[in-house]
Amino acid sequence: MTGASGAEVRPRLFSALGRTAVTLACLALLGWNVALVLVMERGIVRSDFGKLHASARAFLAGRDMYDLGPATLSPVRGMTGEVLHYIQFLNLNPPHFHLILLPLAPLSARWALAVWGMASLVCLALSLRLIARESGIALTPWRRRLAALAFLSFAGLGAVAVTGQVSFILLLPVTLAWIRARRGKWAEAGIYLGLAMSVKPFLAIFLPYLVLRRRFVALGTAVGAAAGAFLVGLGVFGWDAHRSWIAGLSAVSWEWVAMNASVLGFLTRVLAPSAYYVPALEAPGLIGPAWLLLSGAIGVVTLAVAAADPGDRAVDRAFGLLLLAALLVSPLGWTYYWWLALGPMLAVVASWWGRDARGERSLASSAGRWRRALLLVAVPGLVWPLPATVAFQPSAWATVLPGSAYFWATLALWAALIADWRVAGGRLSAVAGLLRR
Repeated sequence: MTGASGAEVRPRLFSALGRTAVTLACLALLGWNVALVLVMERGIVRSDFGKLHASARAFLAGRDMYDLGPATLSPVRGMTGEVLHYIQFLNLNPPHFHLILLPLAPLSARWALAVWGMASLVCLALSLRLIARESGIALTPWRRRLAALAFLSFAGLGAVAVTGQVSFILLLPVTLAWIRARRGKWAEAGIYLGLAMSVKPFLAIFLPYLVLRRRFVALGTAVGAAAGAFLVGLGVFGWDAHRSWIAGLSAVSWEWVAMNASVLGFLTRVLAPSAYYVPALEAPGLIGPAWLLLSGAIGVVTLAVAAADPGDRAVDRAFGLLLLAALLVSPLGWTYYWWLALGPMLAVVASWWGRDARGERSLASSAGRWRRALLLVAVPGLVWPLPATVAFQPSAWATVLPGSAYFWATLALWAALIADWRVAGGRLSAVAGLLRR
């Protein structure tokens, strides 16, 4: 009896210790993210949200929305803390997006940030609820704790906390587009995609996918929604604001920043000197050609796989692949846009341990092992804190690894979805058959 009682006590003790450890870790991570918000709030005029708010105020004052003056210049510091130079991290959001900022313009920047934060959290909560329901994920008390730990440790959360970016607002229409597509309501999915695409043009990668999948109704509604948004923007903000916005897009010069998880960001860090990173090979002339080559390959593979997907989770894989590929091939694939792929990624990954993980043989078995291995490879980058991206500098290997942790995480997730497509029986030869239909 004593032995049996001891055997029963030990699992309970370990369970209690596990709950306590996870709770303490969550509290520590919550404090870390709150600290990031406070850092952003202290320098709010230079933050991404501060620029959005300043643009709305400038429009109401009759000034150029995108010429925000020297107050928004951000210092770039060297490894010893000295200011090397200043960069104007421009507001790259199109004029019509500022329609939702205009009601906040009369408020002070800090009060506007408080309202923006609450609205963002509401959009996030709605999106998470929709994703959990659509994915069929049952959250037991233990899973809720682990989900909270993953949420608070996610580098994408820290990226939003320190910038005040639009990610949570944008997550809602992208999630709704994914859900409508899953349910075969492609016309509605196209509307949500078009609205998101009008704000973030890198999402236009969905247009060739819709063509290849013969989703012409969705293509029409997506193009119509995006065009309508720009027409409203032209009517409200005028041509001059749009010219300033386009000029800002062409003036980008900060691709090397660690939060940029794109191929171009990686190449810029490893092939050219920058404030924080020692290049592995100083060959800036190779950056452009290598970016075009690698991005082109990623884009072609992504569209071929998404178009020829025979599996019952084709929509989930397609949305995940397209959203991750958009970040990889875009000049600026910021980590706070990881959130956009949350729904389809959770749906796909959850299926790996569910009924869909049945009876894999030969190639499928090998691909099944690869997809899980690649997911594990992605995990360190997904939780890597932003300050740690400059760890071990100056060092070329540190630039390639911790300095580019977010790039490797994005690439590994994308590759994991390719492996999952192979598990589902996908073949590139099916693209030809699709085009002949």
